[in-house]
Amino acid sequence: MSTVKRVKELVSGKYAGCEYYKPVCETEFWSANGLRRADEEAPDEAEVLDYRLLDEDEYNLTFWLPIGERVSFEKEFGDRSAKILCVVLPRSGQFVFRRRVRVGEKIYMLFLPADSFEEAKKKAKAAIVLGIWHKYLDQSLLPNRRVFQERERFYARKGRYPT
Repeated sequence: MSTVKRVKELVSGKYAGCEYYKPVCETEFWSANGLRRADEEAPDEAEVLDYRLLDEDEYNLTFWLPIGERVSFEKEFGDRSAKILCVVLPRSGQFVFRRRVRVGEKIYMLFLPADSFEEAKKKAKAAIVLGIWHKYLDQSLLPNRRVFQERERFYARKGRYPT
C-alpha cells in the first residue's frame, strides 16, 4: 500500500481535481455501487487501497450515469480533457497510518488505524506499553512478517495475548 502523498507525487500535474472514496463492498471497487464518497479530506499520511485517473467519460460511467446524471468537465474545470484523481481509502471510518516505532533496539513499521496522525502516534506508544505492538506490524515487510509469526507461535503456546 502507498500513502496519499506518494500517490499525489506519482501523478502530479496530470489531474485537475482529487476525490476520496471508501469501498462499500470488498469485491469490486470501480463499479457504480462499489464506492461512496468520503466526507473529509484525507491527510497525506493516510494509506491508499487503490487509485485511478479518470477522464470525463470514465468518471461519468463509474459514478454518475447509473443514477441518471452527468458531470461536465468543461464547466467544472474549464477543460474537457481534464482528469480527476480518485483515491480509495480504507473501508473503516478511520484512516490507516504507518508508524516507524522503536521496540527495544530495533525499529519496526506499525500499521495503525486512527482518525489523525497524532492519534496514531499515541496508539503506537500504547501498543508498545501494552506489549501488543506485534499485532500492528506492517506485514508487507519481510522481517516484520517473520517477527509477527514468531510472536503468534509464542502466544499460541501460552494461550493468550499479554495485556
